[in-house]
Amino acid sequence: MKERRQFVRIPRKGLIKFREMHLPKSLISDDASFFTNISPGGILFESAYHLSLGTMLKLEIELKDWVRCLPDADKLPGGNSQPLRVLGEVVHCHELSPQSGYSIGIKFVNLDPRHQEALLKCLQDHAAQHD
Repeated sequence: MKERRQFVRIPRKGLIKFREMHLPKSLISDDASFFTNISPGGILFESAYHLSLGTMLKLEIELKDWVRCLPDADKLPGGNSQPLRVLGEVVHCHELSPQSGYSIGIKFVNLDPRHQEALLKCLQDHAAQHD
C-alpha cells in the first residue's frame, strides 16, 4: 500500500484539547485527550467518542517548546508555553475496543506555513534527542 502522508509521524505523547465545530453554537462540545503521534500534517489521538469523517475540530495541542522554533519566538507574548492552535479534519476513526474508545486521525487544515515549519523543526529536534 502506498503511503499517503506527506510527513512522517513522530511517536510522541501529550495533551490535546478539541472542540467539534458545528452549529448551533449551543451544541459545541469541548473535550480533552492524549495524542500518541504527530507530524506537521496531522495528529493521532484517542477519544471515548466516535467522530464522523470530515468533522472539523478546533485543536489546542500542548507541545513543549514548539514556539521556540518560530523565527520570531522572542517577540511573542507568553514565551514557549503557548499551545499549537490549529483546525483539523477527521480523516479516520477506528474503534479500539468496545471499552477503549476510538483512535482518531486528524489532518491539519490551513496550518500557517511558519507554524508548520516550526513544528517540523521541533519534532526533528525531539526525534534526534530520542534516537
